[in-house]
Amino acid sequence: TVVVANAFTALLGSNGVVNGWLTRLALPPIEIEQTIWMILLAHVFYNYSVALRIISGFWQNLSPSLPQAAQMLGASPRRAFWTITLPLLRPAIAAAAVLVFIFTFTSFGVVLILGGPRFATLEVEIYRQARDLFNLPVAAALSLVQIVFTFVLMVFYTRTQSRLAQPLKWRGKTAVCPHTPRQKLIVGSNLALMLLLLALPLLALVLRSLTSPDGL
Repeated sequence: TVVVANAFTALLGSNGVVNGWLTRLALPPIEIEQTIWMILLAHVFYNYSVALRIISGFWQNLSPSLPQAAQMLGASPRRAFWTITLPLLRPAIAAAAVLVFIFTFTSFGVVLILGGPRFATLEVEIYRQARDLFNLPVAAALSLVQIVFTFVLMVFYTRTQSRLAQPLKWRGKTAVCPHTPRQKLIVGSNLALMLLLLALPLLALVLRSLTSPDGL
């Protein structure tokens, strides 16, 4: 979390790489340091690949016979997706959503470093109560609240998952290559988003460490 926080600070901070370029071009800087947007971007950096891996892995194992049958009966590819594929993906989407929520709900380092004093998760508030204020009873109470809430959330997720899951025939992994220009555009846009989101902060951190006098 410290590396990710420093990476986004090096990229989008007040003295970051992006604002350095904007200053050279005589453009107004991006002022999102210690705002909710910086925290959101860092959590997307963390959890985008998690959601993508869960949903795409489930989707890859789905048999293509059902949407193909819907298209043979006259449904458009878009309607086949919304009425056939998307409902079948609900267990995977629910699993990814709950897992991402737990990760963000228990986030500590990213919120502590990037959020400043205005933002806090339960873990950050527990840290502040115990370390800064030495209010151990409040810290212990918040810890119990977090444990209970996480446990209840996992029970709810398990029951919802069993209710949403449907028995299907698995055909093994079916790799689908993009054929139409629209499919290629979607795949290309997704790859570009992943490159911008995942690679740029780390590259900015490396560049900042090589060019800054103190290496930070």
